[in-house]
Amino acid sequence: MSRTVHTKFIHAEVVIAYSHCPRKAFLLHCSEDRGTPNDYARILEERASANRASYLATLQRTNTSTCPYNDTTLSSGIEVLTEANLEAANVEAYCDALRIVGRRGAPVAYEPTIVVGTYRVEKEQFLSLAVAGYVLEQLHGKFPALGYLITRDGECHRVNPGPMRKTVNSILERIRGWCAEPPVNPPPVVLNKHCLYCPFEKVCRKQAEAVDDLSLLDRMPPKAIPRYHNKGIFTVKQLSFLFRPRRRRRQKPRPPHFDVEIQALAIRTGKIYIQTIPEIQRNDIELFLDIEGNPDQQFSYLIGVLIRDHQAVIHHAFWADTADMEESIWRKFVEKAKEYPDAPIYHYRSEEHTSELQSL
Repeated sequence: MSRTVHTKFIHAEVVIAYSHCPRKAFLLHCSEDRGTPNDYARILEERASANRASYLATLQRTNTSTCPYNDTTLSSGIEVLTEANLEAANVEAYCDALRIVGRRGAPVAYEPTIVVGTYRVEKEQFLSLAVAGYVLEQLHGKFPALGYLITRDGECHRVNPGPMRKTVNSILERIRGWCAEPPVNPPPVVLNKHCLYCPFEKVCRKQAEAVDDLSLLDRMPPKAIPRYHNKGIFTVKQLSFLFRPRRRRRQKPRPPHFDVEIQALAIRTGKIYIQTIPEIQRNDIELFLDIEGNPDQQFSYLIGVLIRDHQAVIHHAFWADTADMEESIWRKFVEKAKEYPDAPIYHYRSEEHTSELQSL
């Protein structure tokens, strides 16, 4: 008597999760635990939902050949298919719309469109398009040349999901390995920048703290952790004993660099260590610059300038209520800075802000 084996579908969400953290992907795919919902992820989903409703309503008004997606419409030749849940090769992906491509008489093929809740395109959204492209390739035999992302401002971004194709194939191969031979334990905890947005953050951090894991160090490079493990170093406390102060050399000293070993030592001893005593040059007149903005919109809405003129301290705040006003506040700042041509300006070294300043 033969036994029927049911293979679990791999959702695009799991593929994206793997790009952030294999442990997160494992928990989403191989367990029923969904963790604690993250507020930021919830807000993005709410924004994407509102953006999706607006986009689909506009699509219905402006396209005569539009139809909801199902298994039969994919080969019908309809120009636009909406709300498509694609399934093939045990992989599942969702597209808000599929647009037909190619000439009449040619085999039917579609390009995916996904609506997002951000103002700018993120890497995860590229990957989501690539997963949809993988499923479409299984259905049509051809990977789509283009995909489309509709950002929160309504702009349609044409992107090529091709560069993500190998990444998707590699991740799917590893996840399928879990299905073929389910591991006893999930991948190890390795804290990273994505943990702030992960529903499993509290559980993983608690586990990392219990074992004094190396990834607790904020600036620990992920690739350095296996190298320390090969040396028998598994905890922050063990790492702290590796630090050895260097001898001073007569030659020109090198700029100080961040050292995770001295950071581990500082944590173990509860002390502050200084590698090199900084030389602070003071001027009679100094300008201190602070910029506040929304990175998602690439919009700076406040430029604050504190001017120390000998003993006097003057503060200026330039506000932009809308993106159209941003250029004007930069020009106001530049005009104010020109009043002190020889004064140094101390500010956050952002490439984005520096390029804006130089362009003005």
